[in-house]
Amino acid sequence: MDETAEKNPTLPSRDTPEVGPSFGGPTSKLSTQEPQRGSTPENRQAIRTLQSDIAETVRSKSLSIAGIAIAQKKKDIQNIEMPADKHEKWSRRSLEVGAGVLVLAGLGALAFGLTKMQSDAPPAYTGNGTDVVSLDNLVTKDITGMPHSGVLKTINEFVRDPAAVPASIRGLVLIRAQLGTTTEPAVVTLPEFTEIIQTRAPGHLIRSLSPEMTLGSVGNIPFLAAHTTSYETAFEGMLAWESMMYADLPFIAREIPRPIIPPLVPDVTGTTTDTFATTTASTTPATTTTTTPPNEPDIPPPVWRDVVVKNKDARALMNTLGEIFLVYAFPRPDILVITQSKDALVSLFDRISAPTFSN
Repeated sequence: MDETAEKNPTLPSRDTPEVGPSFGGPTSKLSTQEPQRGSTPENRQAIRTLQSDIAETVRSKSLSIAGIAIAQKKKDIQNIEMPADKHEKWSRRSLEVGAGVLVLAGLGALAFGLTKMQSDAPPAYTGNGTDVVSLDNLVTKDITGMPHSGVLKTINEFVRDPAAVPASIRGLVLIRAQLGTTTEPAVVTLPEFTEIIQTRAPGHLIRSLSPEMTLGSVGNIPFLAAHTTSYETAFEGMLAWESMMYADLPFIAREIPRPIIPPLVPDVTGTTTDTFATTTASTTPATTTTTTPPNEPDIPPPVWRDVVVKNKDARALMNTLGEIFLVYAFPRPDILVITQSKDALVSLFDRISAPTFSN
């Protein structure tokens, strides 16, 4: 035995097996020691297994401990990022669902608003047209098969009836049967009437008026009245029709007088000599006079102007002398009246605003 070993028994001799760092081995002082507190055979077995697995991986795949640590770190990061991606997808889907809900809510609010507007609008008029204005008497004329000129003649004859009382308000109902049918004549509606008299009224104006109409006269002054379903549309349509209304309604409009050209008057300042102007044999020259037309009155053509009738706004076709040839107004937002004089318009306003009593 070695001398050093004899002097220091704690040092291993060359004959004593050397203890390595591994946990396995034929003999080990660590293996002969008591297990540490809290250590169990199962824990020691797990430690041996993990260490052996790592060692085997390093030997078989030539990997370093640092490479294993980096790979494990990447795997941990991926495990952390996967829930974030899923959260992002759910957030995007939530935004899409929320936007769809908002769109549906907006459409629902719009539909509710339109329904509310329609419910607030006045109901469409479904009467027979004769109750727009309270009438003193009513005349019915059949215009079946009549041309445009015949219908205008019928209306003019009704208006100019000499038996008409000046203050009375009369009504004219036009009826006609459908050609080629055996049905009874029906009352002519406003759209049909505008086609018969060949007006150029805008389509949105006709659609804003009730199909029934009241055609009549105040004394011998004609008028046309109808209920409106939309005051704004009717008023805008009347403004658009103004440029052609006078020509389209000859049976209502007052005729614009043409300029009267007075006869020629002598002009004593100019003389001419005509040697053949006498019938005698005398050779005395005859003197004749020339004429010069006087200046015609300079009256501009009538234009549409704003006027006020019975504290109501109206539009009148009038000249600079204040003469009215056509006028229309809305005595109520749901009634339109067209006539040719302010006096007739006042009479119609009074009749429309007068209270009615039922028996």
